[in-house]
Amino acid sequence: MEGNPLNMKTLDAVFPRYTEYSPKVPIWCLTPNRGGCIHRFFDTSPVSPSGRYVALFRFPFENRGPEPGDRGEVVVIDLETGVETSVAETAGWEAQLGANLNWGVDDHALFFNDVDTANWRPFSWKADFLRGTRERMEGTVYHASPDGKWLISSNLVNTGRTQPGYGVCVPRADLR
Repeated sequence: MEGNPLNMKTLDAVFPRYTEYSPKVPIWCLTPNRGGCIHRFFDTSPVSPSGRYVALFRFPFENRGPEPGDRGEVVVIDLETGVETSVAETAGWEAQLGANLNWGVDDHALFFNDVDTANWRPFSWKADFLRGTRERMEGTVYHASPDGKWLISSNLVNTGRTQPGYGVCVPRADLR
């Protein structure tokens, strides 16, 4: 958003402000019509490199944990217009981190996990939601390097054995 940074007036025009309990900092609800969204984690920003977009994961439900094959939604919200774009559905998620959304070097590179339910193998996507394209990556993503050239990840299938909620959900028989 070169030359046109977001400000409170812009956000007030497109998102309802949260005022309950008199927060000391301004807070806006980015998903007032269809909630159920989380951002990835405390150590990566959901805000795109330009500052214009926010990437979120939308749970398919909020009353239980995921089962193998359950598909959630990767969404991107334009902070200038309030327009929400559905980027993809994915089976590569868990309750704590969603699909591990990570921005790459610019707004044309959004990484997230998925699972091929034919063989229960996880992988990641590099999505350019602005152009409507995706490129399948070989491994999974836990973190993307700031320049978007490298992805790092543990074995997200086995993560559930020691840290439930932080990997991807596959049938127990497919744990490796």
